[in-house]
Amino acid sequence: INHCSTQAPIWMNVGSGSMPSVGETRKATACAAFTRNAQTESPSNCCILRIETKIKNCGNYYVYFLSPPQSCFMAYCTQEPREACGDGEYSKDGYQPCRPAHPYLISDPHIRPIVAENRVYLQCTILPPVTNVTLDVGFTVRWLKLGDHGDRTELLAADIEKMFSRLEVKDNLLMGELVICEIKAYYFETINLKSDKRESSPFFAGINIVPNSLTLAENGTFHMVTMETTIPIVCNDPLLNQCSITVNIQTRDEDGLNLRDDIVLSRCSIHFVPQLCKELHCGIETILVTAVTDFAEDGDRRITIVTESIESSNAIWHGYDPADIQVMVKDIPTSMCYSFTDPHFITLDGRKYDYYKTGTFILYKSTIRDFEVQNTLWPCGGTSHPVSCNCGFVVRENNDIISVDMCKGNFLETKPEVKVLGRFPLSDGVKIKETKHGGKLTIEFPSGAFVRADVGEWGISITIQAPSVDFNHTIGLCGLFDGNPNNDFHDRNMNILNIPLKKGQANEFVEQWRIQDGGFKKLLPLPKLYRPTVHLCCCSQMSPPNNQLNNTLPTTINMFNQIDYEWKCDNFNNVRRPEVIYSFDITSLYANSVFSHRKRRRVDSEMMFKTYRNKNKLSTTSDDDSINHGNYGDIHENIYQVLGDIEVNLVPLDRKWPTPTGITEQQARTICENKLFNTSIAKMCRHILKDKIHDAVDMCVADLQLTDDLIWLDQSEALIENQCEAALRLNASIWQHNAPAYTEHIAEVFNCPNNCHGNGECTPTGCVCNRGYNSHDCRNRKSQAPKIVSLENNGLCDIRIQNCTRIRVTGRRFKNIDDFRCIITPDTSEQYQSILNESIQDAIYVNKRTVLCDLSSLSQKQQTRALVKMVIKVAFKGFEPSNAAILTLFDSLCFDCDWTGKCKRKNATCFIEGQCFSNFERDIKNPMCHECNADINPFDWSISQDNKAPILEIPGEELSTVVGVEFVHQIFATDPDGTSVLFQLVDEKSGLTLSKSGLLTWKSQSPGAINVSVKVTDDCSMSIYYSLQILAYPCDCKNGGFCVSADSTQYACACPLEFMGDLCEINALTCASSPCSHGNCINEIDGYSCICAPGYTGTDCEIPDGMSCDPNPCFKGVTCLIHEGIISCDVCPAGMVGDGFTCSEMCNRPCPLNSYCAAPNMCKCTPGYVGFGCHIAMCRPDCQNGGRCIKPNVCSCMIGYTGNYCQLPICSPPCQNDGKCVARNVCSCNYGYIGPRCGTMTCNKHCENGGVCSSPDVCHCQPGWTGPTCALAVCLPHCKNGGMCVRPNQCLCYNGFYGHSCEMGICFPSCKNGGTCTRLNMCTCPVGYYGRRCEKVRCEPRCQNGGKCVKPNQCSCPSGYRGGKCHRAICVSGCGQNGMCVQPNVCACQQGFTGLNCQTPTCQHRCMYGGRCIKPNTCSCRHGYSGPTCGRRP
Repeated sequence: INHCSTQAPIWMNVGSGSMPSVGETRKATACAAFTRNAQTESPSNCCILRIETKIKNCGNYYVYFLSPPQSCFMAYCTQEPREACGDGEYSKDGYQPCRPAHPYLISDPHIRPIVAENRVYLQCTILPPVTNVTLDVGFTVRWLKLGDHGDRTELLAADIEKMFSRLEVKDNLLMGELVICEIKAYYFETINLKSDKRESSPFFAGINIVPNSLTLAENGTFHMVTMETTIPIVCNDPLLNQCSITVNIQTRDEDGLNLRDDIVLSRCSIHFVPQLCKELHCGIETILVTAVTDFAEDGDRRITIVTESIESSNAIWHGYDPADIQVMVKDIPTSMCYSFTDPHFITLDGRKYDYYKTGTFILYKSTIRDFEVQNTLWPCGGTSHPVSCNCGFVVRENNDIISVDMCKGNFLETKPEVKVLGRFPLSDGVKIKETKHGGKLTIEFPSGAFVRADVGEWGISITIQAPSVDFNHTIGLCGLFDGNPNNDFHDRNMNILNIPLKKGQANEFVEQWRIQDGGFKKLLPLPKLYRPTVHLCCCSQMSPPNNQLNNTLPTTINMFNQIDYEWKCDNFNNVRRPEVIYSFDITSLYANSVFSHRKRRRVDSEMMFKTYRNKNKLSTTSDDDSINHGNYGDIHENIYQVLGDIEVNLVPLDRKWPTPTGITEQQARTICENKLFNTSIAKMCRHILKDKIHDAVDMCVADLQLTDDLIWLDQSEALIENQCEAALRLNASIWQHNAPAYTEHIAEVFNCPNNCHGNGECTPTGCVCNRGYNSHDCRNRKSQAPKIVSLENNGLCDIRIQNCTRIRVTGRRFKNIDDFRCIITPDTSEQYQSILNESIQDAIYVNKRTVLCDLSSLSQKQQTRALVKMVIKVAFKGFEPSNAAILTLFDSLCFDCDWTGKCKRKNATCFIEGQCFSNFERDIKNPMCHECNADINPFDWSISQDNKAPILEIPGEELSTVVGVEFVHQIFATDPDGTSVLFQLVDEKSGLTLSKSGLLTWKSQSPGAINVSVKVTDDCSMSIYYSLQILAYPCDCKNGGFCVSADSTQYACACPLEFMGDLCEINALTCASSPCSHGNCINEIDGYSCICAPGYTGTDCEIPDGMSCDPNPCFKGVTCLIHEGIISCDVCPAGMVGDGFTCSEMCNRPCPLNSYCAAPNMCKCTPGYVGFGCHIAMCRPDCQNGGRCIKPNVCSCMIGYTGNYCQLPICSPPCQNDGKCVARNVCSCNYGYIGPRCGTMTCNKHCENGGVCSSPDVCHCQPGWTGPTCALAVCLPHCKNGGMCVRPNQCLCYNGFYGHSCEMGICFPSCKNGGTCTRLNMCTCPVGYYGRRCEKVRCEPRCQNGGKCVKPNQCSCPSGYRGGKCHRAICVSGCGQNGMCVQPNVCACQQGFTGLNCQTPTCQHRCMYGGRCIKPNTCSCRHGYSGPTCGRRP
C-alpha cells in the first residue's frame, strides 16, 4: 500500500503458475490492495480487487493487456523483479528488504538462587540475544518442574521485558525437586514471530551430595564426600538462633549380618549456616569416610550412609530428606607373624623356618609407610651348639619409636625394659599394654599394627599384627604378605630367593636382613611431618548385640551403644580390634616431664588396676619376668647391648636325637603334647586352630632338642594363645550370633588360665588369688620358703675390679611378688662386723631361679671397706627365711681370699681406716705429706720421707722506717714440695703484727732498732726460723710538718699550708700577691725573687728590653706601649678622654682603683670587682682550700693545692697504684694497697705451693698449679675415668684404672690384637677387630663364598675363589673375552657365545649348506653360497 506513487498499486498475480513461453498468450489476474491491518500495519488482503488481464511472451519482452483502473487512487505498478524474504526473515510485503523475524538466543538461560526481602527466589537470567535492528525485544518465560519419569509440570509462564524472571521457592518448589526455565525471544512489532526455545540446565533445589556411591577398601584410605546446599538459608529471626539447618547422618548395614558397620565418618552431623551464595553453591560441607580395619574375615560389605530428614523451623527445609550414599567395603586380609623361643619363625603367609645365629635384623618393614620392626637375637644356651633367642625389639610407626629390651645384662638375669625413644610425645592411638603382670607386653599403633612380646626368663617371643594396609607391601623376615608362602624368601631388592630349607633353617635368607650399622640401636631416624590424625565417628544405626565379648570386660566401652550423633568419636576409631585378652593400658607410665603438657589418654585401666590391687589384693607379680618401666629415651643413649656382627657361619645347625640326657624325639613330642594340650587355652582353641595347634608342639620339640632343658616346655603356650586370639578375631560369626555364655567362656579361659588353678577367683580383669598364693594364674604358693643354692662367684666380690653394689643369688622357689626380700646381716664370726647393720631390701626378681640383692643402700664407707663379710638370706615377708650364704667383699690389693671365704693380708700393703693402699701410695686427702709405709706402720699414714723444709727469701737492703710512720714488709717463702707455708711470730711485741701470708707491719713510737723472730711452717709441719732487724729513724720536719713514708727507706714531710720545702722550711706566702709582672715568683726563706721572661727586666720584670718609654711621653698614669717599633699610649684613665698622650677629665674627681668613669661624674667598678671602693676581686666559683681571689676569677692557691679554683690537692711524691690524692700529701688507696703513697700491696689470700701475690688477692701460681690460692694441681693431659690430679702431671687413679692419666683400665683377660683397656673389663678395639676382648676379626664387606676373615679386611678364600673378599670365582681354563667366571670353573657367557670357556659363537638361525658360525649370528659361507644363513645358492 502507498507504493509506486499510488495508494493502491495493482500487481500481477501469477499464482502458482509461470509466465507464458515465447509466442504464447496466457490469462492472468492483476490484484489491488488498499486496506491495512490495524495491529501489524500490513495489508489486510493483498488482492481485494481482481482484474482479469492477458500476458503474451514476445521473446525479448512481454506484452500485457490491461484494463483501465477502477479508481484514480489505483495504478498499475511496474518495477524490477524483487527477491522474497528467506526463512527466518520478515518484511511487511514478504520481499526484500527484510529483517530477522525474531531475536536469536545464543546461549541457554541460567538459574541461580537469590534472596530478596527475606524471601528465597530462583532467578532465570537471560543473556542478551543477537539482533541487528533497533526494535524492542520481549521474552516468553516458562518455569517447568521435572518429574521422576521425564514428565514436566508448568509452574509459571509469562511474557517479560527484563532480562530475568524469578520464581519464589516457598510457593512453588519442594527441596529435592528439579526445575528448568524455558525462554523464547521476539520483537514487539511481530509478537507472533518467536525464536526457538532455549532451556536452562536443570536446577536441583536442595543438598547436592557428591559422590553418591563409594567403593572402599580396608586399607586406611580416606574418601571425601561433599555436600552442597543450592538454596540459601534465610534467617527470619536471628535472635531465636534457629537459622542453621542440621543433617544427621547414620550408617546402616545392608547385608543383615547383625555386625557393626565397616565404615567410620569424620562426623555424624552436618551443620549449614546462612551465608552468601557463591557461583556453585550456597554452602558447602565435607565429611571423610574410611573403612574400618577390623581384623575379621567378614567379606565384602554393603553399607548405606543414611541422611535423615531435616527438622527445622524453616518451612523450606523442614522435612527434606537428602539422598543416601551407597558404600561397598572390600575386605582385605590381615595376618600375624611370629618369632618364638629360640627362634622359630612363621611368616605372614604361613611359611615356617628356623635360625640360630645372633645379631640385629629387619623383622618387618612396610614399603608404603614408615613402619618397621627390628629384632635382636642373643645367645640363649644350647647343648652341643649355641642357639639364639629374641632379647628385644625396636618398633617405629611414623615418629613414634618404642623399644622392649632384655639385652642389657647377662642371660637369665635381665627383665624387659620398655622405652619411648622418639623425640616427641606418643601420638594419639599409640598404646602400651600389659597382660599377665608383665608376662605379655603389647605395643599398639593407630594403623592397627601391634607388636607383642611374650616374656620369658631367657628373652622374648615376638608376635606382629600386620594391618590390611600393608597387604602386598611388606619385606623382611616376616615375608612379602601376598598370600603366597612360596615367595617369602626374598632379598632387599624384593627379588625372590630360591633357597631350600636346610634342616629346617633358612640362614641365607635371614642374612639378607642383617643390620650391619646397628639400625635404630645406634641412630634414630629424624622426625618427619605426617598427616594429622583425623577425628572419626561411628554413626551406626544398629543396636548392639548382647554377646559382644567386650561386654564381659568392665573397662571396655560398649562399642554399639547409640547415644547421640557424636557419641563415639575419637582419633583412632578406624581400627577395631575386639579385646580378647584383658590388658592394662600403661601408656601413661611413659610420660616425659619435658612434655608434661601432653594430654594423657586412657588411664582408666591403670586406675582400675590399682583399685583391684588395693581392694581385692590382686596379685601383681608372677614367676614370669616383670617390666622395667623406662621413660623417654635420650637419642644419644645406646638402646641395646650392641651384639657385634659375628663371623656368620651359614652351615645349618645339625640337630640330633636323642638329646645328651637321652630324650628321644617321640618322648619329646609326647611330653610337649601332654604339657600344651592339657592347658585350658589349648582345650578351648584346639577346634578353632585345628592343625595350627601343632605349630606350638613342633616348636616345643625343637626347643627340647636344642637345649635339653624342660624349662622350655611351656614357652610355646603363648603361641597357642596368640594364634587363637587372632582366629577369634577373624571369625566374624562369633560376634554375630547371640551366644553370651560362649563369649564369657572365651574371656574366662584367656584371662583366668586353668581357672586360676583353684587358688583364686576369676574376675573380668584376671585372677584374684587367695591368701598365700600369687602369680597371674595363682599357681604359686607363698608359704614354702625359698632356698639359696649359691652366690655369684662363690660369694666373693673383689671391690678393686668388680661392681659389688648388686650380688646375684641363685636358688629355688623364687617368686615374683612384691614382698620378696633380701636380708643382709653381719657375719658375727669376723672382726669387721661392727661397721655393718642389718638391712632388709626388696629382692630384684630376675627369674624363678635368680634374684639380685641390692647392696647400694649400704653406706659408702661400708661399700668401700677392704674386707666386709655379711650373711645373705631371702624370704617372703611374714614367712621363714631361706638358708644363709656368706658374702665376702674384699680388696685384692691387700687381701688374698680363697673360695672358702678365708682372707689374709698381703705384705707391703697398708690397711688404713678400712681401706687398702700399696706401699708408698700417697694419701688422697693429703698427698703431699702422707704415704703408706708398711715398714713403719701398715695401719696408719706415715710422713713422707722426701719432704723438704720451706725456703725463705732474705731481703738484700736494710729494713728501716721513721718514727710515727707504719712500716709494712712482705716476707716471701716457698715450699720445694709445692705445699703452702704459714708465717708466725715467735715473740709477740707491741705494735708488731704478722699475717699468715707473711705481711709484717710495725709503727715505731721512738727512734731505735727492733729484732723480729719469725717461724715458717709447711703443710707437712716442717718449720724454719728467721730473724730480721728494723731501724726507726727520727722525723726532722719543721714548722709543724710531719713525716710520711715514701718507701721502706725514705720519707717526706707533709707541710702546713703556709710552708713548703723538703723540711717545711720555706714560707709559701711571699709569692701569694704575684709581684713578678713578666716572670715567675720564687719563694725564699727571707722573701722572694723573680725570674723574668725573655725581653723583660727589672726587680719585678716590668721593663721591656731594647726600647725605653723613659721619659714617658704619655699622659700621666697612661702606660707607654711599644709595638713593632712604634710607641703608643694606652687609653686614658677612667673618667678621662683623649688619645693617651693627652687626656682631659670626664669626671671632676678621679675614680678609685678598679673603677672607671662611666658617665660624667659617675664611677663604676671594673667587671670582676665589687665593694664601695671596688677593692674586692670576685672569683666564681669561690677559691677553695684557703686560696685567695687576687683578680677576677684568678685564685692564688695555698702551698699543696692547684687548679683554677685551688680545688686539686698536690701529693708529692704522687700517689701510686692508681691511688687518689684527696688532700695535700694525703692519698686514698685502692683496695689491696696501703701506705702514705699507696705503695705497699696487701694480699688477704694465702698463696700456696709457691704462688706469689701479684695483685690484691690475686695469686700468681707456679707452673703446674692453678686456682684462686694455687691449691689445685694441673695435669696435662687431664686425669680420666674419675682420677684426681694431686700434683703437677700426677694423677691418683680410682680402682680399676692406671696410667699417666688414668687412661687405661684393668681388663682380665687382657685385650687382644692391640685393643686398649679403657674401662674395667672393657676394651676399645682397633679398626678391624671387635668382641669383648678384641679377639674377633672383622672384614668389611664380609668374606663371601665361605671365605674366612683372618686379619682386618683380609680373607682366606676356599678353593675356587680369590679376591680381597673371596668374591671372584676361579675358572682354571678361563672364560676368554666372551664370558665371566661366576662359580669355580663355571663361566657365564655373553649372549651369542657358549661352550665351557665361552669360546664358541652361536647363531640364532643355523648356518646352512656347510656354513660355519664365526661370530654371534654371523655365518661364514662356503664358496658359492651367501645370505645371512648361507641359504642362497649360486
